[in-house]
Amino acid sequence: MTAVHPLAIIAANDRHGTELVRRVAADHALAFADREALVERLLAMSNQLPAGPRVLDLVGMTGHDKLLTFHGRPLDTRIGRVRASARGLVDQGVIARLDVVAVRLVGCMSAVGEPARRTIAQLAEILDVEVTGTTELVTVDDFDAAGFGSPPPRSWNAGTCLDLDALATGPLLEGARALTVAQAREVLACIRRDAGVALPGLLALPQAVLGLPRGAHFHHLELLLDAELVRAGSTVFPIDDPRALRVLLAH
Repeated sequence: MTAVHPLAIIAANDRHGTELVRRVAADHALAFADREALVERLLAMSNQLPAGPRVLDLVGMTGHDKLLTFHGRPLDTRIGRVRASARGLVDQGVIARLDVVAVRLVGCMSAVGEPARRTIAQLAEILDVEVTGTTELVTVDDFDAAGFGSPPPRSWNAGTCLDLDALATGPLLEGARALTVAQAREVLACIRRDAGVALPGLLALPQAVLGLPRGAHFHHLELLLDAELVRAGSTVFPIDDPRALRVLLAH
């Protein structure tokens, strides 16, 4: 059976990009800082890599609608520039010269939800190869020298409790939303506060930062994955009713 070689494309300037580059061996990874030069670098790399079929892993942070992002730009095929970039990989010979047989979008739950699935389907049509995503949370610990492995299912049944007294306090962070005491109480009621899991290096972008008042200062919580999770430090907690939380914060 012919071996399939993995190749991870890592946005080096994204959060955790440096750690990912350190973990994955050089012959299994291409770190880039300039999107415009990516095609040229891939073509050059095709002359150096061993021949054989290859899986291309696009590794990034998951943002709104669980869409993968590179340097803060969503990989969303509703955007013409994204479709044009994908066609460029075909038209300029990257897919053929690297012998790409499949593409994986590697980030937290990057195959969950209609926008993410639509992007996967449209990329598959443009690239004419199988395109898949992930249905689990992904951290930098799910990578080794060979690249991306299979992340384990995360259990929320037991774990660290969200103890506000144990959280740091300080001035409201730039860009954070200050909640009233009543709003903070409602937000906390949506969180499964006894089901925290430590997930440092999570490949998910904070979509909002909430400031919970504590005297003249604030505790801070990050909203992740369309308000399905909150993060305090490196510990992540599930939300019982994400839609209710989104409605609450819309007012």
